[in-house]
Amino acid sequence: MESCRKRLLADRPLTKLTMDKTTTNATLNAVQHEIAHLRSSHRWIGHVSSPNSKANWEVFPLRGISAQAESHEIRQAFENNSPPSPNLFEDYLIMSECPAIQLVLNELHCSVLSVRLIKLQTGSTITGHSDSGFNTQADYVQLHYIIENNDMTLTIAGERVAIGEGEWWYFNAEKMQGITNQVNSDQIHLVVDCLVNPWLVDKINVQPPLDMS
Repeated sequence: MESCRKRLLADRPLTKLTMDKTTTNATLNAVQHEIAHLRSSHRWIGHVSSPNSKANWEVFPLRGISAQAESHEIRQAFENNSPPSPNLFEDYLIMSECPAIQLVLNELHCSVLSVRLIKLQTGSTITGHSDSGFNTQADYVQLHYIIENNDMTLTIAGERVAIGEGEWWYFNAEKMQGITNQVNSDQIHLVVDCLVNPWLVDKINVQPPLDMS
């Protein structure tokens, strides 16, 4: 199982996950309503972009390392380097104001580590890059739940990918990726770091590999 899992994650740059219980439009609308509240009433943390990027994007932490639960939002957002043990993570207080987001997270039958919202503002471009840490040899991966997306251009492994609101996606962070948001609205994802288990392997493996050639 271990070698099979690593080969599977290495071979797939991305996969749209088919959940056992698909998120309804009502649930998505409720999540978007919660996001509107968080945007108007709470501070989002600006993310430091690379010099080659023309990006204005922000982060809002919802779950992270227990030791940072009482810390400043900046530390909650960016100091999540910890061994992948669910016992070291907990929901932050703000998660209690987000029942619809919790409902969406309940679709995941794997151990959730950290959870955060990311917002890429209109006119932003994140140039091609790859992310270390969530690599194909690790025991944890990153999933994206698409909350607000209006024809944003996402490129991974050299191919443009169409993603839709209310969808769960697995992205191999080691693959070259870039994002361009030239539409007139911000793009928001729920980003979840979670442990790999047989359920998640099946969800990633159930879809045929995308032809990225």
